[in-house]
Amino acid sequence: MKKNNKKKLLILVPLVAVLSSCGVPLSSQPNPIPLKQIPYGLATESKANVPTPKTPVGKKGPTGLTFYVYFVDNALLTPVSRTAPVPTPQLALRDLTLGPTFTEQETGITTALQLDPQPKLSLHVSKGPNSIATVSLDTTTASSPAIYLYQELGQIVWTLTQFCNITGVKFVYGGTPFPAYLPNGTDPTDPVNRIDYLEIVPTQLAANIKHFSCIGPIHSVTTTNNKK
Repeated sequence: MKKNNKKKLLILVPLVAVLSSCGVPLSSQPNPIPLKQIPYGLATESKANVPTPKTPVGKKGPTGLTFYVYFVDNALLTPVSRTAPVPTPQLALRDLTLGPTFTEQETGITTALQLDPQPKLSLHVSKGPNSIATVSLDTTTASSPAIYLYQELGQIVWTLTQFCNITGVKFVYGGTPFPAYLPNGTDPTDPVNRIDYLEIVPTQLAANIKHFSCIGPIHSVTTTNNKK
């Protein structure tokens, strides 16, 4: 037994030396990796914290009607409730660009959108029951690395498509179509919807994607959400 232990010790010592010489930090404590440094497909879903809307959208409460903005928790899109007398896509998009509150941040809620400076995203919703929402991106958002854009654009798509009349979202930048950067390798400029971002949606939300409640139709409006 002693001879075997000595052999193991001799094997481990050179291994540590190799790791040290290669620049691999040796630490007994785990170091957290920022959300944006986690490649897609490697983040794991927390079974103890699977976010699902607890209140149906459009339900009347003491401070108005409920709607949701989609932030990020454990690398997955997370619905966070907001209220307003009359929820609109413009209002929802504005609240999304404001980011999570300090209280929400303390619970681990974050956002993939760059918040400094606050994003200035213009929105136009076409008329009709099957409306397309066209979002004009600002330079900061449009210049984000492609691996981050999937989350950023997914947040926008899930936030806007909670309104019943919005069936798809298109992105433009500088007046020209902007690709939605889907993980299957395509860069579609056609309208995208919730199903295109299921890779970063909690299991419960993905399972109920065809049964979620939505807020009634909103008239076509063009606005820029750079007003607080």
